[in-house]
Amino acid sequence: MHGDFPMVTIIEKEIDTPMAIQEKRWKEDRRFQIAQFEALCSIILTGMYFLWWYGFAYSDGVVGELTVFGFPGWFFFSAVLGPFVFCFLTWAMVKILFRSLSLESEDRFHE
Repeated sequence: MHGDFPMVTIIEKEIDTPMAIQEKRWKEDRRFQIAQFEALCSIILTGMYFLWWYGFAYSDGVVGELTVFGFPGWFFFSAVLGPFVFCFLTWAMVKILFRSLSLESEDRFHE
């Protein structure tokens, strides 16, 4: 009924494409995990800076009619104090959260 052809069993095998190999390497290599963590921290800090700047610059009720050193409050907090605060926070983030690591691949050491 099936003809003269023997039954053929198809075995599905996962083929490692170059992209799959690269993704597997990224997941296993600790350097990529550290780089992703550091990038996420940097993006969060950038978002916080934008919210600080936007909040003081465009929000009417935050500082009102306050003046600091002759500057309007909104300008002082968003354009004068903000960069100093976030430069310090960036320095603290790098000192506390970031790690020094070798950029050499571990495969290079096994050659």
